[in-house]
Amino acid sequence: MVGSPVWVRRGDIDFPRGTVGALATNAGGVWLLSANHVLAGNGSRLPVDGVYVNGESVSRTVVFTPLQRSGNRADAAACLLPPATRPHWPPGWTPIAQPHLPPLRTKVKVFAAGQDRFGVVSHRGTSSVAMHQARLAGGLNEVEFCDCLLVRTTDPLFKKPGNSGSLVVTAADCRPIGLIAGTSIEHGSNYVVISLLGQVLHGLKLSNQILL
Repeated sequence: MVGSPVWVRRGDIDFPRGTVGALATNAGGVWLLSANHVLAGNGSRLPVDGVYVNGESVSRTVVFTPLQRSGNRADAAACLLPPATRPHWPPGWTPIAQPHLPPLRTKVKVFAAGQDRFGVVSHRGTSSVAMHQARLAGGLNEVEFCDCLLVRTTDPLFKKPGNSGSLVVTAADCRPIGLIAGTSIEHGSNYVVISLLGQVLHGLKLSNQILL
């Protein structure tokens, strides 16, 4: 399931696809993590007729961290899954549960197009992502994220649009870092903006670890 395509259906509309980031829990149950602009559209896609993973309806209940024009700490949403759901990790992944903040120049990876795709942590700070194609509510065409990581990559499959919400981990030891929000406006398309996993889990009121 982790690394699989995920999208929302509302009426006769299938919204653009993102990627399953990870699973986490709270008192309500097991939740699938991805980006706000994938699962919720900042509220414009709610109520949903279904959240689909690999073509199968898995949920109708979605929560999200609201986005503003500036000052956001995460592009984050989650949908409630059946209680018995367990994660299926990409081949060779042995993740660590706790969120990790890597030093600069750390090599990282995502799972895309059936393989690991790599980049390098460039810096930490503030960056903006273009959201005009995500059909967000309120005309949010550009969204600023603060306290995020930027990953530099020249691999087109690391930074492709359908990777929004993907879990980024360290390449060496699979420590979970955060979720892909999009590419940076200021720094160019070779720089991918990453919402820190700790901020994602905090904003969604989920336990401070991913489900193993």
